Amino acid sequence: MARYFDVVVVGAGPIGGYLSRRLNEHGHSVLLLEEHDEIGRPFQCAGLVNPTHGTLSGAIADEHLLPSLSKITNAGPDNLTGIQCGFETGSTRLIEKYADRKLAPYSPDEWHWVVKEGVKTLNENYWIPAFTLIMGLDNDEQPEDGWETIRLISELEREQPEAMFTATPLTFVPIGLLEKSEFYDMGQDNDPTQLGVMYKTWQHNFKYGIQKFMTKTGKHGTAGKLKGAAFNGLARSLGGVPLGAMERYARRKGKEHERVIAKIKAEYW
Repeated sequence: MARYFDVVVVGAGPIGGYLSRRLNEHGHSVLLLEEHDEIGRPFQCAGLVNPTHGTLSGAIADEHLLPSLSKITNAGPDNLTGIQCGFETGSTRLIEKYADRKLAPYSPDEWHWVVKEGVKTLNENYWIPAFTLIMGLDNDEQPEDGWETIRLISELEREQPEAMFTATPLTFVPIGLLEKSEFYDMGQDNDPTQLGVMYKTWQHNFKYGIQKFMTKTGKHGTAGKLKGAAFNGLARSLGGVPLGAMERYARRKGKEHERVIAKIKAEYW
């Protein structure tokens, strides 16, 4: 008989056990897994609760889970938690075709709502999603898919102007169920709209990330404050360089690429 749990914790060391107990105290069902036959051997003396990856649907499916985790990790205005989330694409067509399981328990036609509500919920609990996008997903990405991604990011900016998130495009790598597909060469094969996605994501990261919420990081202790000030100063000074490089690249490529950049500046800036 199948059993379902709110949370699965992998590793029954000190932190795994502590996290499992605290989640259970907050009313969540927990499955704690351990690779060794005996818990506590070999001896583990330390550990850290450090969330790294998550899904947007998971962040909103259980309204109590994120608040519970935030209490355990002491997340707050001065202790923001960064987490990598797979945005993948704004295209509902591609999400339905390749990543519908990411949305469970929601449906592909709810993807835009899931993204917006997920960002809102994560931010309310002091979590900042670092989104990754897949460029050339299974070599099936069409121009309209790219524009749908650009529009979704722009809608997030307009509807949630104080939202905290970053977006980084990555090239498609054939793994898992798509391991027999071809690699996608983002440097050689991108069409004008894919350049537009890269341009829009970096514009967002510079305007909203570097110039707004990233200044809130790196403030723990004197050394942390100095490092944070140095990093943020450098990022704010040089953050616009990639935008200029992409604009020059578009001019070299031709009118279609230039029109995409111009449209983003006019409609999605």
